Amino acid sequence: MEKSTEINQDFVKTLKRIENDHKPQTDTVRIKSYLLNWFKNNAQENSYEVLINNVLENYIRHQTES
Repeated sequence: MEKSTEINQDFVKTLKRIENDHKPQTDTVRIKSYLLNWFKNNAQENSYEVLINNVLENYIRHQTES
């Protein structure tokens, strides 16, 4: 007897959302206003928050490779 691979409404009702373990935590950090303004003015496609996170991640990666 072969099991059906058809996706039906009963199957969809049993699905559960899997949370991303890499969800960023939110925290409060004090940043000098001229630095924050630089990021806001230089963020192009992404938001300035994404740009700040990318810069920090690249800095850490560079520090651990040295």
